[in-house]
Amino acid sequence: MNKSKRFFPISPYPTVAKVSEGITYDRLRKPTGVKIEFVTQDIYVVELYTNEVKVYSQSADYRFSFPLSTDRVDILGPYSLALHDWLVFVSDYDKSIVSVFSLHGDFVTSFNRGLYRMLYAKGITTDSQGDLYVCDSGNNRVVAYTHSLPLTFQYLHH
Repeated sequence: MNKSKRFFPISPYPTVAKVSEGITYDRLRKPTGVKIEFVTQDIYVVELYTNEVKVYSQSADYRFSFPLSTDRVDILGPYSLALHDWLVFVSDYDKSIVSVFSLHGDFVTSFNRGLYRMLYAKGITTDSQGDLYVCDSGNNRVVAYTHSLPLTFQYLHH
């Protein structure tokens, strides 16, 4: 079986692709977001089609994946992801929530409650302090969350 690998680090829309004969579990299908983990330089890709996060090495070798639907959360429209420390944040466009997983895929929590509920959560990122920013496209705003204690998120401003 002839296998080739491709990595396109300079593309305006970063893409990891591993091409092989036949359909394999490591093949990307409708990726919607990508982030690089700072310490290991692993590439985390969220996929709409398979509803999971796939993890690749810097050289585009498939490492593992984890499902975004578990007995504790059911993500329907994964759109984007962000990484901070040992956490993976995934925005769900269809359910308007943010779900949090460990870097290895263990579900931690999900949120979208209170006065500033999001509608159609899309792009998501974190800053160096671990504050979380979510594009709330249905309400035409960016919602910023901060945490002073692990996993205790509060609305920052509007």
